[in-house]
Amino acid sequence: MATGGEAVKGLRWWIALLAVAAGLVYALAYGQGLARRIETAESDRAALAQQVRSLGGVPVAGPKGDDGQDGERGPTGSRGPDGADGKDGADGKDGKPGAAGAPGPTGNAGPTGAPGPVGADGSPGVAGSPGAPGPSGKPGPSGAPGPSGATGPMGPSGAVGPSGPSGAPGPVGPQGDKGETAEACPVGYVGETLDWEGATYFVCRKES
Repeated sequence: MATGGEAVKGLRWWIALLAVAAGLVYALAYGQGLARRIETAESDRAALAQQVRSLGGVPVAGPKGDDGQDGERGPTGSRGPDGADGKDGADGKDGKPGAAGAPGPTGNAGPTGAPGPVGADGSPGVAGSPGAPGPSGKPGPSGAPGPSGATGPMGPSGAVGPSGPSGAPGPVGPQGDKGETAEACPVGYVGETLDWEGATYFVCRKES
């Protein structure tokens, strides 16, 4: 079924065709009438010329002579005004894609994106070679002497030596009091006693 637009388009086409046909008929009729008028005028002019000659005169306008040569071409006239713009034509077919252009310049760096999620731990890497030993540090200051430790247990008795010759028995003297245990300090230190938690200790102090 034809749409309304197609029907109007077909009607316009028939109207245009009828207008062209009417124009052609009018042109043919006008041309035939003009030819008849020219032919009648030529006949009348020839008869008038013959009548003038019969009266002994010289006709000013005689019968039509042969066509003369074309005259020289006149100067070119000024350009006429531009005509109205015609209707836009139908869109043409798309052309073939052109060749790829050269790469454009590198744009500015974009903003830093948000940090991505933490990835899974990778496998342990190969152990590196041991590093060179670092330089020795400076000796630290000497610490304060610690307290002397408690007297250790008595060691085992040594082997009995051979009996010496019996001497002459001397008189038995009285038994004296038990003295303090002797302590020895290295050179440069002096010994002194220190009471601590109810016990007496012997310590060595560096000489001033």
